[in-house]
Amino acid sequence: MLSLTILLEEGLSVFDGLLPSDVQSLLKHLTLCMVYSIGDGHLFHHDPAEIMPAAHMEWNTLFDTLLRTLQPLRLTHLRIVVHCDVLLDAKSPIPGPFSDAVRHPNLDMVADTLYRALPSLEFVVLTASLDVAEHNWRWKLESWFVTRGWRRTTADAAGADGVAAQRELRREAVDEIIKSEDLWFSKLHYMDSLL
Repeated sequence: MLSLTILLEEGLSVFDGLLPSDVQSLLKHLTLCMVYSIGDGHLFHHDPAEIMPAAHMEWNTLFDTLLRTLQPLRLTHLRIVVHCDVLLDAKSPIPGPFSDAVRHPNLDMVADTLYRALPSLEFVVLTASLDVAEHNWRWKLESWFVTRGWRRTTADAAGADGVAAQRELRREAVDEIIKSEDLWFSKLHYMDSLL
């Protein structure tokens, strides 16, 4: 079991070497939290010319990079959290397509793509959340949150293309899987207040 948080202000280079090869073969349970911030004042830790600023992050590019990172793994349980913080002030860029993708995610497509790319995957839990505020978080303008989960169905329910289908789980079942498979974040984790 591994729980990771990725700050996307650093750009997609944070995925480079994220999971060393000796970890890849052993890892079965992964909880991955990706936090994207616009206008929050985080300082870049790298040369800004070498990274993709958060205001220009694209969902498809992030998801393609994530898939390439996960494909070598033999995961059975995967939880992905995508959280977007938008702080509106005079210096902030206007929230763009990425925050819209988090606000209106196509989680069915994401789950289907993950199941097709990761044949060992049994359970997937996806969370998308968004907070929009102004004036140093004094006024929260919008808060949005959704969690959904899926279980791979048996081989006899495979589709015409031979790929096993998945079935969406009720929220109570998702909560039970998170608890029983230890797919939550530690009490000290940045995202605990959101989950």
